[in-house]
Amino acid sequence: HLLLRILKRIRQRKYRDTKDLSANDIAVLYFEPKEKGTTDVHQLRISDDGDFIDKWPRGFFMERDAELWDE
Repeated sequence: HLLLRILKRIRQRKYRDTKDLSANDIAVLYFEPKEKGTTDVHQLRISDDGDFIDKWPRGFFMERDAELWDE
């Protein structure tokens, strides 16, 4: 829920002219376990609209629309 709230604050900055977080203030890293004990690390970019540019792996955040727009 914390990450979804951060995305909401980024969206509010653009549409409400607030000085909250910007997309450049946030780095989201996804750690993907692989065979033989290795891990791939992927950075998921965030747009100025407060949404992910890159697809979130494995269907995470199905509830994100309600969190981003709910007051």
